[in-house]
Amino acid sequence: MASVTIVDRPEAQFRISKSRQRPKQRWMLPREHGAYAAFLFPVLTVLAAGRPTLEGWLLIFASCAFFLAHEPMLVVLGLRGSRVKRERGTTARGWLVLYGFAALVLGVTGLWIAAQEVQYAAMVPLVFALMAFMLSGEGLGKTPPGQAVIAIALALVALPVGLACGLSFATSICVVGVWALVGMLGTSVVRLTLDRTKLQARPDDLARAQWRAAATLGVSLVVIGAAVAAPVVDRLPLWVLAAAWPTAIAAALILLVGPQPGRLRTIGWTLVGANVCTWLGVVGVLRLLAGVDAFWNAVSFPYF
Repeated sequence: MASVTIVDRPEAQFRISKSRQRPKQRWMLPREHGAYAAFLFPVLTVLAAGRPTLEGWLLIFASCAFFLAHEPMLVVLGLRGSRVKRERGTTARGWLVLYGFAALVLGVTGLWIAAQEVQYAAMVPLVFALMAFMLSGEGLGKTPPGQAVIAIALALVALPVGLACGLSFATSICVVGVWALVGMLGTSVVRLTLDRTKLQARPDDLARAQWRAAATLGVSLVVIGAAVAAPVVDRLPLWVLAAAWPTAIAAALILLVGPQPGRLRTIGWTLVGANVCTWLGVVGVLRLLAGVDAFWNAVSFPYF
């Protein structure tokens, strides 16, 4: 006679759903895909444009740990929902402590062996990062001011890392500026796309959204104008700003076409492709302005 095994159906379903959890949920990784690009591209820019050092890598790893701590903090504070907090609150607290400890140890070690100018410069992104955490903790991370602060905080990581990698203060500031601008353009386009359906139900907010769209389009046109004027006016900030023209064109086209929120994946990949082109442009501009020999000597990357 065949044996019959009685299985607790709810428990079995719970085990199956738990085993099929997405890696981002299992490892408490940030869910906002654009945040990865906003964090990685500025860091990759200064690494490719400068000469990576030990203190530079330590600051990068500390920034990574700080960046990863954002998601468990949201879970602990209940901003991902009460059910997620109830089911995964203990795990989130563990990851938050781990990421925080790693950020502290790596950051202090990197700053300890870094030059004094790097130590001072690291205070700027730290302040903006704490402001971003405070805004996210208050549930304001997805508002326009919150997204602007987060974009600036992510881009500012390039300031101390760039100085640690041998770049000048002016060059590092230019890198921060262009990627902060690119990050704000991307988040503005995505937010306007998401709000399009809501605005149909709330016409009162239509004027505000139109102003935001006009401002985003105006900034994109300024960047495109900088790309046209850069060959005539030989200035480093203008050249670096001009390198952001792929993202500016992508943002302008998305705003003019006005895709539906269901096309967010297409919009995301379009912005990522534009960011890659911007990264190549910024690195190419910095290397070529540094001299042809320095440009070809940078082929062996990464190195210490």
